[in-house]
Amino acid sequence: MFLGDEAPTLTLPSDLIERARARGVTRVLWLYAKRLESGLYEVQGQELSAHQDPVREATRLLELLVREAPAQWLWLHDRWGERALTP
Repeated sequence: MFLGDEAPTLTLPSDLIERARARGVTRVLWLYAKRLESGLYEVQGQELSAHQDPVREATRLLELLVREAPAQWLWLHDRWGERALTP
């Protein structure tokens, strides 16, 4: 689920964690930035490698950020297919 609708989700967080662990890295962070009114950016992060389902957690965090600052969301992939074109 993403923004209240079923949507395909990339498995990138899990893939990155798997690759990192293969190289002996035990922590993978999901970082995001939000533009402030001052023009500066606030960078925050969450450790995904500690979660049982890192894809679900990354999706949850992305949804929170989009709901908090929707004007700053830029998505280049047609996540919902043709449904995105119909109201």
